[in-house]
Amino acid sequence: MTFDRRVADAIEVVEFLRKHLRKDKVILLAESMGTLTGTSLVMRRPGLFDALVVTDLYVNMARNEARKCQLTLDRLRAARNSKAVAALERIGADSTQWDLRAWNTNMGRAFKTNLPTPNPDRSLLFPLALSSPIYTLRDLYTLFVGFQWSTAQMFEEFKAYDVRWLGIRCEVSFFLFRVRPM
Repeated sequence: MTFDRRVADAIEVVEFLRKHLRKDKVILLAESMGTLTGTSLVMRRPGLFDALVVTDLYVNMARNEARKCQLTLDRLRAARNSKAVAALERIGADSTQWDLRAWNTNMGRAFKTNLPTPNPDRSLLFPLALSSPIYTLRDLYTLFVGFQWSTAQMFEEFKAYDVRWLGIRCEVSFFLFRVRPM
């Protein structure tokens, strides 16, 4: 699995949906790490889309992860959580030097201290998914395992990601929503 393969697979899904829904173009919603694929997809095949709507846009992964680590450290220090501070300090501030384990450490601590909702995966996403009539526990397990596997396969590509490689012109309507902590 590579990042290019991921984008190519997404193009196939969009083409299928356009045919199935009998639509010339679709609107793509991408959030967080999904913006890596979503932005690449729209830049590669703008003719498939009416618009790209993003939240939590990743521009430069290294800068994003370093900033996330610093903000998380600030929240952990304010909470006087010395054990968690030590765990983040051990991985270092230079996110370009992180391995997958260090990245997971940063991500895990960031999620636990997320503002305005700590643990949004556990407090928001999992309850919604578990109460949905369309997902089974096996579906959710497969989704989780697949996310971990694909992240591991493409980690070096994710780590090096910079949206500016795609160019500065987007040929479809582009909407960016930023959620500010309360």
